[in-house]
Amino acid sequence: MVSTVYRMISSFKHILVNAIVRASYLYILVSFFVFYSTDAFANIVIERSGYKSYVAFLKDRDPLTITEFSGSNTPRSVIELILLQQALHLGGYDKPLKFEFAPNYARILRHVAQGTYALSGSTAWKHDLENDAKSYYISQEIIKSGMFEAGLYTTFDKANQLTEEDLPNLTAVSSRFWVADWRALSQLPLKALYDVPSWSSMLDMVLSNRIDFLLQPFNGSEDLTVVSKGTRLAPIKNIKLILVGTRHFYVSKNHPEGEAIYKALEKGLTQLKQQNRIEKAFKQSGFINEKVADWKTLNPQ
Repeated sequence: MVSTVYRMISSFKHILVNAIVRASYLYILVSFFVFYSTDAFANIVIERSGYKSYVAFLKDRDPLTITEFSGSNTPRSVIELILLQQALHLGGYDKPLKFEFAPNYARILRHVAQGTYALSGSTAWKHDLENDAKSYYISQEIIKSGMFEAGLYTTFDKANQLTEEDLPNLTAVSSRFWVADWRALSQLPLKALYDVPSWSSMLDMVLSNRIDFLLQPFNGSEDLTVVSKGTRLAPIKNIKLILVGTRHFYVSKNHPEGEAIYKALEKGLTQLKQQNRIEKAFKQSGFINEKVADWKTLNPQ
């Protein structure tokens, strides 16, 4: 009887071990198929607010066909997302693109570094990418050093009343994670500079008059105003800041599609630059803005 029970237990163990081995093999096979099959895709991570602006700008158009970026309020993030897709297409990357969302710049950097997402839909400062260079493929520069100018944006009524002489009595808001912004604002003779993690919170503080201004890139509207959360914002006239550094697209070295995406991206960006489409897009949108060419730079380099 004991011998029979022992044989039954041994037989069960053998069956169980074989089942575990088969399951492990199947898991490996499925994982390989998912990550390396021709059905693989690039998941692009962006902020949800940026995606909403992107959808509103497209108006059901194909992003690969967009060649004109003129408009009263076309954010830089929208331009970059469209140029990114065009570059991947020109570079020969034809696998599906899937949009994912993360709440802020710092979180996006971390997720791409970990390989959770293949790439970011917008550029990042090179000094931020070099902090973890082993995790990123860094593209050629998209925004040259000195190209990124920003206005000191506040509510429309207040903007018309303030001048450079008022700066020592003014408060500003930004985030320490936005190194270029924080560094530029820290050079001003301000009453106070507050550290807040999200753009939405910064905007609320300015709209409620708890803070005087925040930094905002210029746009293509006639009077340089921006409408956010139903309120009109405008820059303090005749002064601006330069955000120092270059900005680049970046791709995860820890994502299975990373290398293929990066090679296609670089090939496509080279073609876009040869056709002058990148600089043209930034000029049309007002990000590079002739209206402020003669404004005083408060932090000359």
